[in-house]
Amino acid sequence: MSTEVLSDTKPSFNPPNVVFPLVWTILYTMIAVAGWRIWRVACKSIPMGLWAMQMGLNWLWSPAFFVAHQPEMALIIIILMLIFIIRAKKYDKIASVLFILYAVWVGVASSLNIAIYWLN
Repeated sequence: MSTEVLSDTKPSFNPPNVVFPLVWTILYTMIAVAGWRIWRVACKSIPMGLWAMQMGLNWLWSPAFFVAHQPEMALIIIILMLIFIIRAKKYDKIASVLFILYAVWVGVASSLNIAIYWLN
């Protein structure tokens, strides 16, 4: 595993840094509400397990990308996270809407991850 530092080259569609904490604050609130709604209906279910898995992957992505400087590993993590998000949204209509918005942002983050990998 290489630990070389990623250069500062970012794609033209990279949002300003101020966007990330704002978006993630909203998204983590939505993720919590979606998780609570799934837990309420089916606390020991596959969708709840998928919700927990995507949270674990969500947590793993930042160290893989920013600390280990492994955009390839981060890309694998984020793609798995996106799969779990899409699969976990099936039990509740409101949770589904919340997960769709989350999936859209993770799609944007995936695109950024790919672009940064290719540019660096």
